[in-house]
Amino acid sequence: ECYPLLAPSFRNPQTLAMAHMPTYAEWLMGLSADQMVPAYQCYAQGLAMLNAGHESQRWVSKSPIHCWFIEPLLHVCPDARIVRMRRDPAETIPSTCSLYETIRAAYSDNHRPAETGKLIVRLYEIYVGRFSNLVQNGHGANVLDIDYQDLVQDPTGTVRLIHDKFGIPVSDEHESRMDQWHSNDPYSS
Repeated sequence: ECYPLLAPSFRNPQTLAMAHMPTYAEWLMGLSADQMVPAYQCYAQGLAMLNAGHESQRWVSKSPIHCWFIEPLLHVCPDARIVRMRRDPAETIPSTCSLYETIRAAYSDNHRPAETGKLIVRLYEIYVGRFSNLVQNGHGANVLDIDYQDLVQDPTGTVRLIHDKFGIPVSDEHESRMDQWHSNDPYSS
């Protein structure tokens, strides 16, 4: 969902899913936060255009492409709030590899599953390292770390925790609607 807004900058992690491009991956992941600021300035301009006439509404992005560049995102959008869903890498890394290979099949005949696996592990290592620095770099108020299993076990409580952390009110009606949705969700346990 955020890919088109970062695409004009040619600094977009989602591009890595489209084809085996080790030189581009190395270059992109080697960029400093300062070098990514122009990409996020372009991104913010795109959001502002999309948001015209709806300034009172809050945007929610679930795109993982920001994981590697949260510092420059927060530099350009200091009011952004980041919720990280912590999941077991033994589950997410193979799943991400499969997703990348599926996407790459649409763009390229050059399939290299072993190389894709190495890339995903490297991207995960970079992401974890950069995310752990956020609080140390003064972004603690912008960041909340949540275990995915907490969301699965108590979705309404987890949403309330997110809202409480960021000072966003939750009305009784909102909470009631979340509970109603959860009780009607066929995938709930």
